[in-house]
Amino acid sequence: MNLTELRERALEIGKVTEDFDLEIEELRLEDEVACFVWKHRENEDNGVWIEISMNGTLLDLNKDLLSPSALIFSEKQLYEKAIDFVLNHYPSALHQFTLEEWKREENRGYRLSYVQKEEGLALPHTGFWLSILEDGEVVLFKYMGIAEDIRIPQLIMEKEKMKERFLRELEMELQTTNLSNELHDYTGASSKLVYEPSFPFSDLFADGTSVLKDVEEDAEEDLELLSPPKIERLLNELIGFNEDEFEKIRESDLGDEIGSVWRPKAFTSEVEGTSINDFFQKRNQLTLKFKHDKKTNQIRGLFSFLDRKGDLFLNEEQCKKLALEFLFSLYPNADEFLRMVRRNSQDEEEGDFIHFHFNVHWGNVRNRFGSAWIGVNRTTGTIDHYLGPDMNLEDLKKINPKPAISMQEAVKNYQRYFDVKLKWKKEYKEQTSYYVMVYVPDFPKLDGKIAFIDAQNGEVIVSKDF
Repeated sequence: MNLTELRERALEIGKVTEDFDLEIEELRLEDEVACFVWKHRENEDNGVWIEISMNGTLLDLNKDLLSPSALIFSEKQLYEKAIDFVLNHYPSALHQFTLEEWKREENRGYRLSYVQKEEGLALPHTGFWLSILEDGEVVLFKYMGIAEDIRIPQLIMEKEKMKERFLRELEMELQTTNLSNELHDYTGASSKLVYEPSFPFSDLFADGTSVLKDVEEDAEEDLELLSPPKIERLLNELIGFNEDEFEKIRESDLGDEIGSVWRPKAFTSEVEGTSINDFFQKRNQLTLKFKHDKKTNQIRGLFSFLDRKGDLFLNEEQCKKLALEFLFSLYPNADEFLRMVRRNSQDEEEGDFIHFHFNVHWGNVRNRFGSAWIGVNRTTGTIDHYLGPDMNLEDLKKINPKPAISMQEAVKNYQRYFDVKLKWKKEYKEQTSYYVMVYVPDFPKLDGKIAFIDAQNGEVIVSKDF
């Protein structure tokens, strides 16, 4: 099918009305896929994303609707409509795949998923899934297809032996962390002192021959910030942002933050294409993006697409002074909570930017997710990139950094719930992929996996199973 025929096919599948304008149209010949995106003329938060193969077969559908129909079908009718939708596009799908899930979704009707199984176990990234609203509208669909390379082990080790091997390698790290009711099943304060369980590998092959190792990270050395620098410039001067010379072109509610996008008033775009790359160029070209905390209005992040190039070429020490000046402008007591990570890499010596990384600490204990990144443009002396801690650092003062239970007690609490199970895992090597059977941690008595052990009372903190 040619591009025009593919577009017409996508319009038909997505039931795209005249209220929507075409925003992205791209042929990915290497993948044999055509991608189309339409946005509602009066509300850009509502749109239709469709990917189809070159022969017109639906691969991916995502519809954001202005408002669902008032018509509501029964659960049985919705299941039948979901199956009819799938069979209309893939007539043999129910013979190739096995029902995995049919469940109610919060504020989004029902979700249906089918997967391919081998040796009684589901193969991830196979089959299909969809979401259907109460009015029968399919708003999400993803087809992943059939597994091609499944490597069945000749030997499967005894479960108890593999469980023992996991527990021999169990590690516990003391840290502070921030918990979320959306991600964790817990009661109490959101900031806690915890032990985090981990293993030096991600999984064990079912035959016991080897392990699948996580990517090893270089050990970091955190350096204390000994004294605040002299603050010589205002924040906007450090960023290179004069509000009188910019106009705000977009603003978004990001939950606890407000995102805003600014562009020079004299800007004129010369990008006219409809490819995905053209789309992002139109949205990002010569922009300055901010994230501000809703409550405090403090900058939580910024990224410059202004393509600034000056006549300077500052050295690392000069850039470090600017980074610290910026950091202490945001956090006057930054030295109480933040430590600079020693820079080991010399990759940036010849580049236009030098980046600095700061970890959050409290009472000599590192915070699990707390960090700040600052990128200094050494040709202009401006802060062009910043990603700050997604927390109120003062909340850390509520945490007692001394644990009440020992690491050994935390290990015992973890072992009480720990088990292992077999599953298929998709591995990637160079340009190919294949499936291997592995043993992975399992917590059959819990509704998720143990994320942390509370270092004060020994309570297990469970991450919700999505």
